[in-house]
Amino acid sequence: MKTPRDRMRVWRFLAVVAVAAAMVPMLSLRPVGPQAAWAGALCAMAPDCGVITAGSYTCADGRHVTSSLDCNDLCQMEGTDGVLCATFDDNLCLEVLCGAGACGDGPAIVPSSCDDHDDCTMDSCDPCANNCAGACGHREDLTIKGCTLCGSDSSCEVPNGPVVCADGTHAALLQDCNGVCVTLNVDDPCATFDSNLCLEAVCGAAGECGSPRRYVPPSCNDHNDCTIDSCDACTDSCGGACVHQPDLNASGCNLAPGAMCTAGSQCALTFCVDGVCCNRACTAPNETCNLPGSVGECVALAPAPVVSGRGILIVGLLLTAMGFWGMRRAMRRPRR
Repeated sequence: MKTPRDRMRVWRFLAVVAVAAAMVPMLSLRPVGPQAAWAGALCAMAPDCGVITAGSYTCADGRHVTSSLDCNDLCQMEGTDGVLCATFDDNLCLEVLCGAGACGDGPAIVPSSCDDHDDCTMDSCDPCANNCAGACGHREDLTIKGCTLCGSDSSCEVPNGPVVCADGTHAALLQDCNGVCVTLNVDDPCATFDSNLCLEAVCGAAGECGSPRRYVPPSCNDHNDCTIDSCDACTDSCGGACVHQPDLNASGCNLAPGAMCTAGSQCALTFCVDGVCCNRACTAPNETCNLPGSVGECVALAPAPVVSGRGILIVGLLLTAMGFWGMRRAMRRPRR
């Protein structure tokens, strides 16, 4: 029979086991690199991405290693903090810098391979994209000198106002919406322009609302699964206009003539007539596209015979005369 002292010994043994299990990771022969801390929060908004710590690295001297700590010897010299010591092989947008004599601090970067050599775009690199492998981004920057809204059309210039701020207030100038960027992140939309349907402004790194870019507003959504919605900022006298192009790769779209449809965008030839996709517009009054045996082909129906007013009068007189003649014969017929 177990005594209270025996039970106390069991609890003490379990406590020792728990403490030992917690200390095992700390006693690993290879210390955890400083990159574990920043990488864990790097893709906090993308939980599927996980912690970017695993993978291989290339030291600044060209060596291919399995841990950035294998590049520590490049950081042993005095005064090398902040110097590049390694790059990630499995993430395009990350590099590793020296810090306190170790190769372990890893900021997000925009590598030279992301440069699209377009002076009117802002190059970026998203470390959480492409299944956590990173991906280049190129956003049109209309604020760069010499970059116009509509290319060679100098009549279309990027406006500065009036605008509607992200909080719903109306303002005369774009900078009047700076206050909304206090609670927003960089590149978050902060205003839309009254004078161009296809433009919005986003918050900058300094907390200012002032970086116009093209976008497709919700009002351009035609709720049609067979079209691609876009917004052309250079049409409608530089006021912008919605554009809806057929999506030839969408399911249930790009239908051949004869298939049932409800909208022209579902048809490969964009003509939906009499409930079927048609081979042409088929808009004449006597044309149809669902005639049995010719469904999907626009055919002209035979016109109904047309009787003139004079013909109707003649037919009426003949019928009247025949009626009188019949009555007269009936009256002359002798009774039996």
